[in-house]
Parts: sequence; structure tokens; C-alpha cells
Amino acid sequence: MGIEYRDGNGPYYYRKERVNGKVQSVYSSSGELALLEYRLEERRKTNTKQKQHNETMKLESDRNRFAWIDSHIDSFCELADSYDVAIRLLSGYHQHSRAWRRRNG
Repeated sequence: MGIEYRDGNGPYYYRKERVNGKVQSVYSSSGELALLEYRLEERRKTNTKQKQHNETMKLESDRNRFAWIDSHIDSFCELADSYDVAIRLLSGYHQHSRAWRRRNG
């Protein structure tokens, strides 16, 4: 999309569209209206890029927060596993081929 000057006349605004795999210029406006439409389109593109950037930053923030939570969950699970092993050993069990068995005698 952009402003074009043809035959020494004022500005013309053309949109670019893809038709059957080929890019075509489609006339939109001329003169002051063309400049205004061009500025509006540029502002829309800037706003879109800013929104995408904000969304990316939010996702990155969420990812960091979830990584922090995940690491704490992992620590808790390791602690719970250690506690489970200690309780079983103190209750007279032993581990044989990854299965817990009660000791005889």
C-alpha cells in the first residue's frame, strides 16, 4: 500500500491485493484524501504492531511466572517423595525391584 505520483499529477493511494497468486494495485483515492488515507493506514499498522508487541510481552511475563511456579511445584514433589520414603522405611518397609514390601520378622 502506498502513495504514488503518476504523470506529474497529485498523489494517488493504491492498495495492494493478491489475486490468483499475483499482486495487483487497486486504486483507492487521490489528492488530499489519498494522503489522509495513507496516514490512517500507517497509524493502523503501528497500532497493530504495538498490540502484537504488548501481547508478546504479556505472554513472556506469563511464561516466566509459570516457570517460577513450576520450579516450586517440582521442589514440593521432591520433598513429598522424600517424606514418603522416610515414612515407609520407618514403618518397616523396604524397596525390592521398585516395589515396596513389608519386612518379615
